[in-house]
Amino acid sequence: MYVSKFIRETVAIYTQHFEASSKGKFTKINGPEENGKPFSVVLNPKELGRRFSNPDENGHEFNKISFHYNKMIDAVGRVIDSVQKEIDTVADKSESLLSLSQQTSKATEEVAQAITGVAEVTTSQAQETSDSVSQLKNLITIISDLGIKTNRMMKHSQNSGKMNQENLELSNHVADNWKDELAKTRELGEGIRDLNKQVQNVNKIVSVISGITQQTNLLALNASIEAASAGEAGKGFAVVATEIRKLSDQSKTSTKEIIDILGKIRNNADDIANKMNVSIEGGEKQTKLIDQAITSSRNVFDINQELILGIKELEEAGQKIEKIQAKIQTDLENIAASTEENSAGTEEVSANSEEVQASMEEFTNYVAQLQASSASLKKVIEKFDFKK
Repeated sequence: MYVSKFIRETVAIYTQHFEASSKGKFTKINGPEENGKPFSVVLNPKELGRRFSNPDENGHEFNKISFHYNKMIDAVGRVIDSVQKEIDTVADKSESLLSLSQQTSKATEEVAQAITGVAEVTTSQAQETSDSVSQLKNLITIISDLGIKTNRMMKHSQNSGKMNQENLELSNHVADNWKDELAKTRELGEGIRDLNKQVQNVNKIVSVISGITQQTNLLALNASIEAASAGEAGKGFAVVATEIRKLSDQSKTSTKEIIDILGKIRNNADDIANKMNVSIEGGEKQTKLIDQAITSSRNVFDINQELILGIKELEEAGQKIEKIQAKIQTDLENIAASTEENSAGTEEVSANSEEVQASMEEFTNYVAQLQASSASLKKVIEKFDFKK
């Protein structure tokens, strides 16, 4: 019963952490805060469960599970923290870029409406376009850096998934070992029940021996009576009959002692069998708890896989943004060149202004989409809760 309680407390610790992790709340498994406690305190199932689940890379299987679980929590925490920072950076930059693109679009619209001031507007537009190209180049550099960091996050997430897979394999190994021990316990229970049956069979044999002893005693008594009737000739036979009666009495006493001993053995066997049944029931409960812990670990692994997919999608989105920005940069550079070459042509200036306006509107839409995606991803990341 004590071992069952101790194992239940140990598994409960893992179940609590795995269930919390499956809901996005990541907490590390900590060992006991105080050391050197009296032995009576250590024997407390709950305290001993905490000591048994104390993270230790070089400890037993449960210590290793706790150690690798904490490593996984640290790795996931670092990945989420890095993603959060990069999302904030993208959100800030996209907001600035959106504001800048809106201003540029408004300026382009004013150029199209003010044909009479084409020369001045063209010069101003060329300068603004040049500035936009410079800022766009800076943004490309930032997004390229974000792509590199996203790639790093991908590697960290993959390493975290690998560690979680190892943790899951260790949990399965523990579950298999526990089921083997439970099967051995059942076999032991069957052996005790067989022993009880054998004791019952011996009781039957002893009962037969007791009956034979009583009959022998009766025959010896009859022989003594017959020897007494025979007088002097039956004295020798009377002595033999007396010895037979003594042996019969001794056999009766020994038989009673055997019955008493067998009764005690049977009672002890029944008591052991009952306790064994209780132990087996407790073991089956522990098996269910271990299975629940493994299920929670699988849920954590699935969440980590979803995180990897999310980071991969973020990386692909970054690559698309780079392509779009490269196109926008080319368009802006072409617009700047056309503006300088055709500053004297009103119609050409107007056409170029409309092209710039269309490109900037497209650019603004892309930036707005990027900002919305960053906000959406930020909400997803904020659902994760890390506590040490």
